[in-house]
Amino acid sequence: MSNYCFQPMLGFEQLYTSNHSVCFYEKLFSQLDLAGVVEFPRKSDEPTKYEGRKPFSRHNLFRAFIVMKTQRFSQVSQVIDYLENNIAIALVCGFEGGRIPGKDVFYDFLRDTSKDQFDSVLAANTFKMQTLGLVDFENLLVDATPIFANSKLNNPKSFAKNRFAKDNTPAADSNARLGVHTASNDSNNKNYAFFWGYKDHLLLDAKYGLPILNLTMGANTADVKAGEDLVKKAAQLFSLYGKVKNLIGDKAYDSNVFYEAVNNHLGAKVIAPLKVNAKTALFDGHIPVCHAGLTMHRDGHIYRPSGVRFKFSCPYKNVKSKSCPCNHPNFQKSTKNKGCIKWMCIKAANLRNCVDRDSPAFKGLYAKRTGIERYNARFKFLENERAYVRSKPSASAIASISHICLQLTAIVSANSANLKLVRSLAGLKKTG
Repeated sequence: MSNYCFQPMLGFEQLYTSNHSVCFYEKLFSQLDLAGVVEFPRKSDEPTKYEGRKPFSRHNLFRAFIVMKTQRFSQVSQVIDYLENNIAIALVCGFEGGRIPGKDVFYDFLRDTSKDQFDSVLAANTFKMQTLGLVDFENLLVDATPIFANSKLNNPKSFAKNRFAKDNTPAADSNARLGVHTASNDSNNKNYAFFWGYKDHLLLDAKYGLPILNLTMGANTADVKAGEDLVKKAAQLFSLYGKVKNLIGDKAYDSNVFYEAVNNHLGAKVIAPLKVNAKTALFDGHIPVCHAGLTMHRDGHIYRPSGVRFKFSCPYKNVKSKSCPCNHPNFQKSTKNKGCIKWMCIKAANLRNCVDRDSPAFKGLYAKRTGIERYNARFKFLENERAYVRSKPSASAIASISHICLQLTAIVSANSANLKLVRSLAGLKKTG
């Protein structure tokens, strides 16, 4: 962990900044591990006789962006004005004498800092949360949230022609891509909207709904493709194979390629509903029927090298008030498993077929997915719905810093034995 210390006050800064704000940021920065962020990067390791002016510390700039997101500022100019009018906060960030860099320095930080450095901070915070019992990796959630580019093409009042033509890339942000935003979770009410921008793909722990890792991609990247890359990255960072039991997502992740990737990298099952437009139906309608001509219920499966062996049982086996219509002798047994039992072997069956989506266990696990919807609301609360930067690396950096802010909120609250504020940034700021 980097050695962070609060600079001595000059004496008059207290007149302009409340003690609550100073204490809040001292607690936040004391838990911020910036060991994976290069403080003074050099373009070349070769010695030179020309030494330019002393560069600004990227650690200080990182803390300034933490201030930016916790204050819900959407633009860099806003945080610069805030730090210039709150010298005590600027000193807590590490700026000597309250000297604040210009906008270009902030934008260079966002553009030039690699994603791996932000991932190292996210990983360090995740391990802390695991130590504090806030993360257990048993059930993970995956989802994507749109980030709209700051372009006139996203303005519904714009008179630009062919606003959503694929070759009409916004001039203000050449990295932005055309995507589709689902404005409703109701599968019967298909309400879609096109937009230019990005999507932030996120892996969340279901225990307290806290972020683990994110990946920002162009809006045209399929959720299932980005989710596969996110799973691979998380498995490497946290050694998750065997720790995760279920990965829960919406129907966008209903792809056998994704099921196999999750099984190979995490050793976990995917909990996702079937796509309405799925091309491959489960079992292709070849479900066994019992001696009475009734469709049997799926009752488990066994993996074998040659394929998957599915078990089907009598539909009346768990109904006490009914008996078998054909008076099958097996139904009269005084055992828990009554009625007929049949088996079906499917060669090279995919993992997507092995999920019993009608079972109470599946429905109970899928109900946990609402946790990521609540987290997306918190993410947007930090003014992340629109990107006020003009490149993919910058948009990714802003999204990662926002997730780090919410991680630090949980860590500080847990260290203060106040678990009620684990998911409340506004409540933690009030306590100071």
